[in-house]
Amino acid sequence: MIVTINEVEQWSLRAMAGGGAPAGIDEEAAQATAWLAARGFPAIEALISALERWRDNPSTARLLEAGRTSDLDSYDAAGRSALCLCGTLIDLSVAAAAAGTTAGQITIFNLTDPMFLLPAAERYRRKGWRFELFWRDPTNEDAMASINVDEEGPQLFGALDDIRSVGPVTLSLACGRQLPLSRADAERSLPQIPETHDLARTYGETLKRGIVVNAATWSRLKTHGRRALVPASEHSRARGAGEMAAEEPPAPLSGE
Repeated sequence: MIVTINEVEQWSLRAMAGGGAPAGIDEEAAQATAWLAARGFPAIEALISALERWRDNPSTARLLEAGRTSDLDSYDAAGRSALCLCGTLIDLSVAAAAAGTTAGQITIFNLTDPMFLLPAAERYRRKGWRFELFWRDPTNEDAMASINVDEEGPQLFGALDDIRSVGPVTLSLACGRQLPLSRADAERSLPQIPETHDLARTYGETLKRGIVVNAATWSRLKTHGRRALVPASEHSRARGAGEMAAEEPPAPLSGE
């Protein structure tokens, strides 16, 4: 089936709210899901997977400080998803760079769904910041995937399956005004993914034809989204709540 970018964002927002995500984080996650889905990433499936992993867990956006080594801050995501942590992690990296910490670099252990960091990094790219994201398998330290976000946009390295990895992974995130920052030798050895050179073209095609979504996947997303609905009343209907409002998403939240 074909859905619009706006439909993906609005139903993702409802699904996040229905899953108990804090206000603000639900909007950021919905925008990231729509951004990725519009560029060919399996973001809707990843959002559903994350929702089902953290069901009834009230601390989905909690980040634990793990310590500092050689002036580099590290954090433990404890298996939580970048879907909820993407804004926080990018903000921490930018703050470290602004404070003069080496390349604005931080390390995050036990993070899932690292691809959700890409839209947040892209948003800051427009403000002049550049990013290097590199993640590896925490059990054997093997390099898995890398994303550079510079003035030309994102460049992806590794394999698409590892870019889309659920994880958990160990992520190194570096931020600065210019690239390269602090790429490791293992990261440099990863091959560039040619299919991701032209994310803008994929997005343009999506604007014309919409997003192709498996009908069962879309039904699961809407099931999660309906958990956010409240009993209809005159007041709630005025604010867009209730079953009828759920079937017709309001105006988009982001400037896609």
